[in-house]
Amino acid sequence: IVTDDEPAELGEVLRWIASELHRPVPPPEDAPGTGTPRYRAEGNKRCRNAKLRGSGYTLRYPTYREGYAALLAGSAP
Repeated sequence: IVTDDEPAELGEVLRWIASELHRPVPPPEDAPGTGTPRYRAEGNKRCRNAKLRGSGYTLRYPTYREGYAALLAGSAP
């Protein structure tokens, strides 16, 4: 598992993508039988990539913003 330099909750990522697309944020779907938004009910783990960065490895897209921006622009490999 690899994480970028800016771990973020799914809701934050969805808000950023919606903003980039000039669209409203989609309403969260509740996890079955919980009344809690699915992305919260299913958990949210924070990971660090300090060891990976310490090894000298460089991510092509250091944060989710650069990665999704490349996808949205059609320039991601």
